[in-house]
Amino acid sequence: MWQKEYVVEANTDKEKIWSLWTDVENWNKWNTGIEYSHLNGRLEKGAWGSFKTIVNMNPYYYLFQLSECVKNKLLTIKIRLSLGAMEIRHEMTEENDKLKIKQYIILYGPLTFIHKRTIGVRFANRMPQTAKAITKLAATVTDYKQ
Repeated sequence: MWQKEYVVEANTDKEKIWSLWTDVENWNKWNTGIEYSHLNGRLEKGAWGSFKTIVNMNPYYYLFQLSECVKNKLLTIKIRLSLGAMEIRHEMTEENDKLKIKQYIILYGPLTFIHKRTIGVRFANRMPQTAKAITKLAATVTDYKQ
């Protein structure tokens, strides 16, 4: 297993962050590495979706499954890879009256050592940018789903 984590404090409501995390069609508004994303069906554990990234002018398509979905707390997607999987986990906690946004990239399986170099590091390197972008965008959210 290989894991990277990034944590940022947010001066916003967890409901605003949750509304951005769960608006799958608009992930590209806070994650510039995503060209488009789509969820098939309702936002619930087990739902499938897809997204497309572009790296060095090369498109990459990913199918994902929501493996954890706890309102205003946790959203995890799982992507199956050759002889392994990657999880992208978004988590919110409140510590000392501060909202902390935590992002994780977790790889596991027998080919983790390869996936770490080909995909894991690329996704992990984007975590600071996406965490800061979502907290900034949350400050502008006035209409969100409860």
